[in-house]
Amino acid sequence: MFYRIRAYWHFLKKSTNEHGVHSPFVFSLVTECFYTKASLHTMQRYALLKKAVIENNTCKTLPLLKDKEAFLLLRLFAYRNIENYLEIGVCSPLTTHCAQIAAPKALISLWKTEESIVTWGSKNLAQEAAILKKGVGGFEEFGKQFLHGNKYDLVFFGNALPTENIFEYFQKTLVAVANETIFIFEGIHTSAKKEKIWNRIQEHSRVTVTIDVFSWGFVFFRKEQAKEHFTIRI
Repeated sequence: MFYRIRAYWHFLKKSTNEHGVHSPFVFSLVTECFYTKASLHTMQRYALLKKAVIENNTCKTLPLLKDKEAFLLLRLFAYRNIENYLEIGVCSPLTTHCAQIAAPKALISLWKTEESIVTWGSKNLAQEAAILKKGVGGFEEFGKQFLHGNKYDLVFFGNALPTENIFEYFQKTLVAVANETIFIFEGIHTSAKKEKIWNRIQEHSRVTVTIDVFSWGFVFFRKEQAKEHFTIRI
């Protein structure tokens, strides 16, 4: 807990809002997605799903998404018109359902590592999302089942992904990256090890733009972008 508090203090000192962003691409993303509001209908649907998750006590081992994070994810799905979505490692409850709410036609795939002790939420709630497939296993099975011939619009690396596997899964998933693909890493400041991994990802030659919003790290691969890192308050 102390590490996270100290990390947040450092984040606040470095962070900025849209006025500190000089990249046209990132400025548009921040002003048209990060800092806008989800529609009332979308927020109402999310509130109903959140209530159902709490009442069903699903996935107690992971904390629920904070509302501001959930609303950001909802806006991102709609803003980027996400059509092919992959979660690696079990994410915070409701992450998958944000995809279903904001992008009902999106193909949703879920992958859980064989090392993870966290399970998916209730079967009934999971069926409310248009899940294409689920899988469990190691690197080889992951590549065969989820990466071969696929390009994803958005890949979400969940908190339940073992820390020692994060960078390997990042590298493995690069074969499924298109120019507009987004990676999101959950919990990048929860430990010193995760911060080191986040720094390695930022330095990777395939990565152009990264955005740190403290709870998540956004990674972009747009070839036309100069390599830059942004720390944004949301």
